[in-house]
This record gives sequence, C-alpha cells and structure tokens, in this order.
Amino acid sequence: MIKPCYLVIFILITLSTSKSQAEQLGFYFDAHLNSPASKLNDVIGNWKSSSRGDYAYGGARMGSWFKLKSNVIFGIEKRISHYIDFTPETAFFYGQLEEESIPAGVYGLDLSVNSNSTESLFVQYEYVFSGKYLVKLKAYGLIGNLVQIGRIVGEGEVGVDDSYTYQYELDYQYGEDYLFDKPSLATKGYGHSFDVTLSYRYSNSLVFGFALEDFFYRIYWSPINQDRGCVARPSPEGTLCVLRSQQVSKTQQLPHIPTLFGRYKFESTELEFKAVDRARHDEIWIGLKADHLELALEGVNEVFKIGYQSEPLKVEWSFDDYRHQKANHWQISLATQWAFQ
Repeated sequence: MIKPCYLVIFILITLSTSKSQAEQLGFYFDAHLNSPASKLNDVIGNWKSSSRGDYAYGGARMGSWFKLKSNVIFGIEKRISHYIDFTPETAFFYGQLEEESIPAGVYGLDLSVNSNSTESLFVQYEYVFSGKYLVKLKAYGLIGNLVQIGRIVGEGEVGVDDSYTYQYELDYQYGEDYLFDKPSLATKGYGHSFDVTLSYRYSNSLVFGFALEDFFYRIYWSPINQDRGCVARPSPEGTLCVLRSQQVSKTQQLPHIPTLFGRYKFESTELEFKAVDRARHDEIWIGLKADHLELALEGVNEVFKIGYQSEPLKVEWSFDDYRHQKANHWQISLATQWAFQ
C-alpha cells in the first residue's frame, strides 16, 4: 500500500512538471537548538549542565511546497519539536550527578518535557486589502508518530560521602519509553495547527507586523502509554512508592510563538527588527541586508547570524559560538525555489 506522504510527493512532482498549474516549487530545511543550560555537543550523551539555565528547546523542519496561484501555496512537512523546561536546581543535580562532583545537600527537582515528531500537509493563503495590509494564514493537518509528554516533581539528596537518593512524582505519556526501557507502543495522533501573519505597509520603505506560529496546535493521541506515580532510587524501605502503567488518550499542545517584526528599506539596503517570544526563550534581533548578504545580532542571548539570500537560494547560520562543542544556541536554515514560466 502506498503511504500518503509518497502519494503527495508524486502529486507535487506531477504538478511541478505542468507549466500551466505550478508557478513555483520550493524546498526548505531548518534545525535549531536553544539552551543556556546545555551545550550543543552535550545534548546527546552526558548532559553536563550548569545551573544558569532553565530550558532546552530544539527542533527541525524539512518540507516542500508549490505555489498553485499567486496567493495560494500547498506543501508537505516533516517536523521534530522538543521542549524541556526545568529548574536550575534540577539541571545542576542531573548534570553534575554523572560526574559525582555535586556538593552535599538537598535539591528540588522539577522538569517537564513536551516533544513529538509529525508529518503534515499544509496550505497557505495570502490576501492583500486596502493596498497596505497583507494577511497570511497557514493551516496544517498533522499526523504524529512519536510523542513524549511528562513532568517530574520531587527531591534529590546528596550525602557528604557522595551517596545520593532521589524520589519524585511522575506523570509521563509516551510511545517509546526513554526512562525505563519498557516495550514501545506504535502510536498515531492526528491534529491541526495554524500560523497567522498580519503586516502593514506604512510606506514604500517601511513595513511592520505581527506573526503567531503554532496557534491552536493540537494533536489527539490514542492510545499512548502512561506511567504515573512515584519513582525512587534507591527504593525506600517501608515507604509506599508505586508506579502504575496504563494506556490512555491524550491531547498534546505546543507553545504558540508570537513575533513582532519591522523592515525599513533605503536604496539597496534593508534594516530589519524582530522580537520573538518562544516560551522561556526570548529573542530580539537587529539585522542589515545588502547585496544578498545578511548580518544580524540577537541581543538577549548574544547570538550572531550571517546569511545569503538571492531569488533561488537562502542560507542562514546563527550561533553564539562557532565551535559547536561550546555553543548553547545554534541554527542552520536552507531554502531554495524554482520558478516555472
């Protein structure tokens, strides 16, 4: 049986060869990590964390689209989203415990995870009214295949002899178990999400606006595994600490991402401003574009961006340290498109 994603790819290829139907065909890829508590090099493997951060956000998107009309775009997308929020004490306890170098004391533990992997079809519609306002509405139909949703709240204690204990309450929903290596469950979820952009052209030189990404993001999972109850190491004697497992239905939400932006163009140079609120991760960008080149600085996290953009190609690299083993913020973006006459 042909999978739906392969069928869509076939349709895209067919449409791209028809000059009367498809005006443009494009491809894009974007991967990013933002975490003041974890280095890019330590995300997989031992997580040597400092106590100065309280989140780790990462993800990747890869997709293809075609423009059927001047204001309508259809496409497919593969996406991974990963949100982890925690207290600095939790980051310090978890990261340093692996090194057996954590000072004696009691540490509060509080961590939540919200992650998934999806495939989607999307349609984007653009509408201009009064000659100055541009509205973009992008709607996704989502198919989810990997999911992790959970939270732990508890306490860890380190003795003067470097011994340690911890106990926490757990509520964890998943398909594949990353905590206890239990048998995996093939999961499927179906849902929707929307992106909305409104921009206003004040003059031929000045444009500003507002965008909202992942608005009303919902995936409805059924069934997925759930572990709920108490976890302790070592197992305490004489204390009731029980972890129960079952299969449940779950509705997953991702944080919506509002953005304010503005562009001012003078002659062949363009000045850009952008402010982004991604849950605990904030960004304020100021950039300059000239002769297809882009340079930008993000002031909150001290991130630098360099890029190149022409009609068929766009490449961007953002980093707080060009050495990946020392970077806390890193993003690579690539996009290309072809026009059909």
